[in-house]
Amino acid sequence: MRWPLMIVLVAAVVGCGDQQKSKPAAVQTTCVEGINCGGAAQTYRHCSSVVRGFRACTVFPPNGSERTRIERRASSGWVTVVRPHDVPISGWWRRAIPSPDRTMLLGQWSGDCEIQTTYLIHLGKRPRSIFSQAESFAVGWSKDGRARVHVTDEAKDPRGDVRPGIYRIHPRTLAHTLERSLARGPAC
Repeated sequence: MRWPLMIVLVAAVVGCGDQQKSKPAAVQTTCVEGINCGGAAQTYRHCSSVVRGFRACTVFPPNGSERTRIERRASSGWVTVVRPHDVPISGWWRRAIPSPDRTMLLGQWSGDCEIQTTYLIHLGKRPRSIFSQAESFAVGWSKDGRARVHVTDEAKDPRGDVRPGIYRIHPRTLAHTLERSLARGPAC
């Protein structure tokens, strides 16, 4: 008795020779933020990894007028501590590394033509460019409380010329000391 019941159920589910063709099921796809899926351009938001409670975030809308900031984690969510108008050139924050005592930040700025510049940021004050004439990258902080910056090419500097290498930067005076020489970086 079970077999005839199973045959009836299978026939009912399959349609038992129905000549009407069914439409394929609609597939819903999700466009990943920042990827052009053939439709209108979409806004892309990127935040760097969180380092001791700080992160750099940028919103890249389709019209090209990005909004960037550095944020600090608070109990109520994320609080903006540095805005883009604090830096005189166009671009966006790529990363922020707080000092061991968390009173200042070493920020990496990606400016026009993707030129990387590092800034020392005393919280509540304007960021100060460390090497304005040389491309540089934020590395971190030394145990003695100095910022560590990677300079990729030779450059003139009012405090003494720089060559490729890792430098320790005094946070108040911006005096630099070569920690380690490196080979010259690749040219564009």
